[in-house]
Amino acid sequence: MHWLARFGPVLLALTISTPRLGAAASEVLDGLSFAEDPHMLFVPVEEIASALGWEMQKRVEVDLANQRLRAYQGARLVLESHISTGREGKKTPPGEFKAGPVKSPMHRSRLYHNAPMPWSVQVHENIFIHGFQKVPRHPSSHGCIRLPLTGANPAKWFYDWIDIGTPVSIRGHWPAATVRVEKPALFARPFIQKVVIAIVTTIACVMIILLVRRGRGKV
Repeated sequence: MHWLARFGPVLLALTISTPRLGAAASEVLDGLSFAEDPHMLFVPVEEIASALGWEMQKRVEVDLANQRLRAYQGARLVLESHISTGREGKKTPPGEFKAGPVKSPMHRSRLYHNAPMPWSVQVHENIFIHGFQKVPRHPSSHGCIRLPLTGANPAKWFYDWIDIGTPVSIRGHWPAATVRVEKPALFARPFIQKVVIAIVTTIACVMIILLVRRGRGKV
């Protein structure tokens, strides 16, 4: 069916029998059926999700401290990748944003010599999430959030997945704060000094006694 290529992304085929749909009797599912297979019903994904209680909400978390991006759909983690955010003086701003309105497979930077930014998704003003060839595991960009184009190409996957308006949360601070844990001393220094003095004094006394005894034996 040629129409599947057109409606595939928004329609899901249901082959569930009428009794099984009874659990969602409060929801009305209006779909499409075709004469060649009247038992197959095509319904928009959002309607099925609502009727069956599925969580479809997308959200993105950008972890500046650990240079990680995580994408969720409902409670499911669908993508996790290392990233590279803005370096010192060009830091990526933290905050709560929404994807868009610009989303382009090849955006060009107006600030930096028309530099190519493949698989670009705008986050805030001139801050984009986009693909880049070299993505070190530390801040190195002019403020954008770089995703790798190499390997499984998470930049393209992210671009294909995210919707305009998807919440994007940017949090943390580079570098991550480190907590120094000092090992407690087994003994306080004055106590150690007293022990050492006592041991040395005891050894000295024993040596003196042995020398005195040997001297008396020779007389």
